[in-house]
Amino acid sequence: MGYSISFYSCLIKSRDEFEIQKVFLQIKIMYYMKKVFFLFMFIPFICWGQEISYTKDSIPVRNNKVVFTKECNTQLNAGEIHEKINYWLNNSFMNKSSVINANDSLSGLIVCRTVDCLEIESQTLAIFSIYMKYVLAFEYKDNFCKITIKNIQYIEPEEVQKQIQTKVPEMESFSSEFVLVERKYKQLFKKNAVSKIAQCTRARVSHIFEDVEKVLKN
Repeated sequence: MGYSISFYSCLIKSRDEFEIQKVFLQIKIMYYMKKVFFLFMFIPFICWGQEISYTKDSIPVRNNKVVFTKECNTQLNAGEIHEKINYWLNNSFMNKSSVINANDSLSGLIVCRTVDCLEIESQTLAIFSIYMKYVLAFEYKDNFCKITIKNIQYIEPEEVQKQIQTKVPEMESFSSEFVLVERKYKQLFKKNAVSKIAQCTRARVSHIFEDVEKVLKN
């Protein structure tokens, strides 16, 4: 009889311990579920704060060429658009390298070729920069203007310095397709060079589009 009581006591005790462990297990599960819940809840904010990784799909390609375009509706007629774009080009945009290749008010076309210096990354002992040569074109009519940035070429600063010193007209350049789409461009000691060039290119293009939009609204 004593053996039976002891056996049942142990059985009850084991059941009680099992129930206690079960409760603790449920508490642990609830605890980790809450952590997972909060983690997923904050993931969008974490991703929003981080820099978006560069992909070739974020670069607009048309007929295997990188082409940025922006269409603007405006209250201005074709003559006013022509006047305002020319004023902006001559007083705010163009630099010593800029050239107007076409300026036809009858066909509604303005084409400017220019070179910008993109400062990709600045550090204490070094600056990573590259020159961007491109065509900026405006096709317009009454109440409408299409802005296009195309024929983008990248030139390393060393090539520009060599051209200045030797007066050689041609400089080695890399097409935007080679750099931004094929991603074959390499820069010694610069990690993620292509991604950084792409980011700066998009920023420069967006700035130009925003400036022109302001001009056409005023």
